[in-house]
Amino acid sequence: MAKITFNYFSPGWIFSLAQIIIIGLNSNQTEIQCQCAKVVYDLNLHAARTTSGKITLEAGKKYPITVFFSEAAGSASMKLEWSSANQSREVVPTSQLYSTSVATSTPTPTPTPTPVTTNFCANENGFCSFSGTQQVRYGANGQYFTKTFTNGTDCTNAIFGDPIVGVVKTCAVLASRPTPKPRTLPLELTQRTTKKLIGTSSRKPTPDFFRQNIKQMEQHPFDGVILQLNAGYEVFKKTPYPDNAFTQDQNDLAVTKSSILTDNFVIMSSGMENGWDWFNDADWAAAEKNIQNFAKTAAAGSFRGIAFDPEAYSQTPWVYNQQPQHNNKTFEEYQRQVRKRGAQFMSVLQATNPSTKVLTLSLLSLIKDLLSETTDPVKLQQQLVNHDYGLWPAFINGMLDAMQSNSVIIDGDEGAYYFYNADWFKGMSLQVIPKDAKALVDPVNSMKYDNNVKVGQAVYMNFVLDLFEPSDKSWYGIKMPHFLSPDDRLKLLEYNTYYGLQTADQYVWIYGENMDWWRNNIPNGAEDAIRRAKTKIQNGQPLGFDINAATNSARNKCKVINPAC
Repeated sequence: MAKITFNYFSPGWIFSLAQIIIIGLNSNQTEIQCQCAKVVYDLNLHAARTTSGKITLEAGKKYPITVFFSEAAGSASMKLEWSSANQSREVVPTSQLYSTSVATSTPTPTPTPTPVTTNFCANENGFCSFSGTQQVRYGANGQYFTKTFTNGTDCTNAIFGDPIVGVVKTCAVLASRPTPKPRTLPLELTQRTTKKLIGTSSRKPTPDFFRQNIKQMEQHPFDGVILQLNAGYEVFKKTPYPDNAFTQDQNDLAVTKSSILTDNFVIMSSGMENGWDWFNDADWAAAEKNIQNFAKTAAAGSFRGIAFDPEAYSQTPWVYNQQPQHNNKTFEEYQRQVRKRGAQFMSVLQATNPSTKVLTLSLLSLIKDLLSETTDPVKLQQQLVNHDYGLWPAFINGMLDAMQSNSVIIDGDEGAYYFYNADWFKGMSLQVIPKDAKALVDPVNSMKYDNNVKVGQAVYMNFVLDLFEPSDKSWYGIKMPHFLSPDDRLKLLEYNTYYGLQTADQYVWIYGENMDWWRNNIPNGAEDAIRRAKTKIQNGQPLGFDINAATNSARNKCKVINPAC
């Protein structure tokens, strides 16, 4: 394949050849599969290099072979070569490549007869999740292999074998349960009852406060909290926190149990110490030690995982031209390095908790300003260079590179802070996060993104209840709810909580400043409004009122003072 200068594409070739071979590829990311074995697997981003593998085949016999290639940044080139004891290394001649399908002589399971009642559970390379023992079939176009599993299985050729070479396959459970429906609104009752509210504020409880006040904290309308460790909340530091800085927090969380606050997270900020560098292995070793201790502390309390805030309140790791080596390293070089670190970040979390949940306060929804203009990967790449979060998608792709089938990343959609229309919540849930944002996802991670990235929503108390201090209003500007009546502001809180829960896969986090859920500094009527919304969702009831007339009137008044309202 000749050099190609545009970025983010993943071609594939399917053909057959005959020889005893060593296969080499010179590219960004590569995978080669013969029907009987995986010969080369090198899906880590890298500069041009040769990757090889060995396999013994019968001379003169044709074997199906598949080549997957993915390019992320910079120029792309790829060559398929072979060699053997009696063959010098050379590019595989076209005379030895055949386009017709070739059946393998390797014994394989008997294909499942069709038709049969099935329930789709995963795309190829995803995870087929179910409880108990079930038969699962794998394949496409009437060609399937079936095996029996307990409590889920990976949907891969490695598990099932390949019933139809070169075709994207799916997994389906042979069961009588109702076939899952595509994401629509409103959601089914069985889904609604899994919805969770996470309470948080600018003054976060620490593990010792959590232990001492757990009974009082359980009285609020939340299913979980976000805690801050006593050691701190930033991990990208040049010197790690000492291990003993986490000991008391781990002890406090280990003895604190709750049947109500079941979905808890430890906050971790992306702010980095001045001079910290993605390319400095010593800096990363310090960060990795901190990430490990944060994960261990969360695990001590059986927490769901980490709440990761990509918004840096100190030096930012995401702006290319603010990085220490931006003068002598290209944006593409930083992307590759940040992606490598994202994979290491996720690997550390999963080493402590193989089914970890990472509640990002925003994932790719953080870049919806660019996505609203274009979903063309080439144009997005050009705009990321100068964007405030230009390196964030690379980190996310690294997380996806390392993601295991039981782990979950939640896009917390912090941009929902300023929503007051149900269609905006629905648009993020049905279009922006699951579809538009995939323009920033490497195609090799597409299935992981589909299966393991979930939609969250956010509610901002300061906005809906107009809790901004005068100094805040000079920064944020006067907002629409300032012109609502106090009763209508409480209705807006119920409205946003209701549609947040309706459109989220599981989590809605409710955040406020100038207030404190856990020390009873709560605006009058706020908890009742949240409870009403939660109860209606749990019972499958409609919201029961429309706030649009009030918010439209308030917005018109607001625009006289603040045109950005």
